[in-house]
Amino acid sequence: MTANEKLQEIELLAQKRKQEILTAKSQHPTDRVTFYVDDKGGKDTNDGLSPETAWKTIEKVAVSDIPSGAVVLFKRGGLWRGSMTMVDGVTYSAYGEGDKPKIYGSIDAANPDDWFETQVKNVWRYKPKVSYVKDVGAIIFDEGRLWGIKVCTNQSEGVRCDGLHDVFNGRTTISRARVPFRDYRDLKNDLEFFHNPSDEQVYLYCEDGNPGEVFNSIELNIRRSILHKGNNITVDNICLKYVGIHGIGHKGQNVAFTNCEIGWIGGSSQFTENLHFRKDHPFKNQDVVRLGNGIEVYGGCKNYTIENCYIYQNYDCAVTAQYGGHRTQDIIMENINWKNNLFDMNHYAFELWLCVNSADDGVRVEMNNADVSGNIIINSGSGWSHQRPDVVSMAICSFSSKNNLCKVNNVSFHDNIFAGNRGAVLHGSMFFEGNEMKFEKNTIVLHRGAYIINRAENMFGGELGVRIEVSEENVEKIRNAGYLTDSEIYISDVTPTIEGPTVKI
Repeated sequence: MTANEKLQEIELLAQKRKQEILTAKSQHPTDRVTFYVDDKGGKDTNDGLSPETAWKTIEKVAVSDIPSGAVVLFKRGGLWRGSMTMVDGVTYSAYGEGDKPKIYGSIDAANPDDWFETQVKNVWRYKPKVSYVKDVGAIIFDEGRLWGIKVCTNQSEGVRCDGLHDVFNGRTTISRARVPFRDYRDLKNDLEFFHNPSDEQVYLYCEDGNPGEVFNSIELNIRRSILHKGNNITVDNICLKYVGIHGIGHKGQNVAFTNCEIGWIGGSSQFTENLHFRKDHPFKNQDVVRLGNGIEVYGGCKNYTIENCYIYQNYDCAVTAQYGGHRTQDIIMENINWKNNLFDMNHYAFELWLCVNSADDGVRVEMNNADVSGNIIINSGSGWSHQRPDVVSMAICSFSSKNNLCKVNNVSFHDNIFAGNRGAVLHGSMFFEGNEMKFEKNTIVLHRGAYIINRAENMFGGELGVRIEVSEENVEKIRNAGYLTDSEIYISDVTPTIEGPTVKI
């Protein structure tokens, strides 16, 4: 089979997987106390204990005294906006017929009356103020047909600091440079936007006219996550979209995310509240760091499952288990199972990230027993995520501290499919002496002009360079070194671009 034939086969497999996930049946216990939420027919004064007496809002769910062991069901076809802390021991799923219930973390900005043209041609101001602590990380138009390009600034230098490479807004390629930037008056390109910390207004360059008249939907991703925290929880058949930090951000044990759709996550500044309100913060006046993962666990976790989920268009990573910084107590991540998911157009697909810089004697920092298998990973680095300033996206990004404070035991990536990735498939920091991280029995379609591995100094002593480019010779060297064990590898002459994904689903 040729590489192009394999790409066509993978495209059909990805289309089938997507459809299966989007039409999956709800999975939840039927013998427990159950609360129902209906965005149209419900009332918050109801008891919520039947479809006929359903609650209406996500705010009601968030403040109600829901007992551990209960089930909360959102009505299919419904739409809620907001965020919610999950309750220990609760299952969240869907009831009824139709599309998965949607929870958006964004501001609906589609009203034409909320947009005013400034004195600068084509630059429009969104009238409602958005607190800069809720930094708008992305603007998504018409449910992802187009998207905005966020302008970030280094305050001390008075310049743009959002990267130097070309970016794409869904129809136009824009060249960026580290040039002087004052405020909205320096917006020059279609669908660029700037969230001004001084007046807390959002400004958008829209050459077609009033954005509210041009687009049917406009979502402002604001700086929060949609679902938070929770031990002994299941989230099943929920659609989470349009938010500036994470779709799900938590740490805990005995958690499962199944049959979910998670998309258009992230883009907000990581240190916004400190950049503008604490003069002594070490990141003040430096380049802006942005974030955004589909599902993130930060800190220790145990029995952490993500299965049969469709996760796409995330600024940073689709799924991640991570911790970084200084620690004086144990950080243990164990029994991680990420299986049979579909990841499309994320900057990274997987991130296992343990970067503990220092620790007291006896502190354990470990990742044990991770099974990552049966996943389809396509088009990493394409789409909206490409506006990240770091050019090299990766299907798998994994770090550990150089002084080996972090231990990795029985972590295996196997029987996955990788195709259409613009950057590297692997990060070299996955592999160091004594590390039990394995990458084997995978199907990989590599693309000329991309990389097999980024940061490869841990693997070959730098003899192949920091980034190992795709070539038959380099593939053979890596095979001989034992890093692509029993993997099916193809090299395609199709070069992925920012203008469109290689694998179309």
